[in-house]
Amino acid sequence: MKKLFSFKKPKEGELRNAFSKYVPADIFDSIMAGKLNAIELPFKKGLINFIIIQLKEEPIEELQNLHKEVVSTILENNGFVVGIISTIVLATFGFPFQDDKNAAGLCEHTGYSLLKSLGDQIKVIYGSDEGFYGNIGTSKYSNYGPLIPRFNNKLSFLMNLEYGKLMKI
Repeated sequence: MKKLFSFKKPKEGELRNAFSKYVPADIFDSIMAGKLNAIELPFKKGLINFIIIQLKEEPIEELQNLHKEVVSTILENNGFVVGIISTIVLATFGFPFQDDKNAAGLCEHTGYSLLKSLGDQIKVIYGSDEGFYGNIGTSKYSNYGPLIPRFNNKLSFLMNLEYGKLMKI
């Protein structure tokens, strides 16, 4: 029988490093030690630096290219893509994944970089707010992400903004 693929046992710390991109390392350690299951992920309170980008509705091929550039720019600036829903992209910087004192600056820099490269194909709002990070799912669906206060109000700013513009809120 021919082997199609094989797995090697991860070295000490490799699994922790991989998952720390998606959940804080201390939470991963608690899950691995059997102290928590994925549904019991605690909320952490802190300053959430966020950016919300809306792409123009384009043909699917063009929209895929826009998504690719937006996500690449966010990741290059140490951001975490929380989610993509249709033409909206939400990302956070710093807390709870990194103790980055420059997270607000990275967030702002990302917005300006995207606007410079994509121009009137996008509109961007960014800012920071005291909020929570944790499992906002249920026992049947785990969704580790931010709870940003007054999020609907922030989206209304984005909806009223013209394409090719950036706004700090």
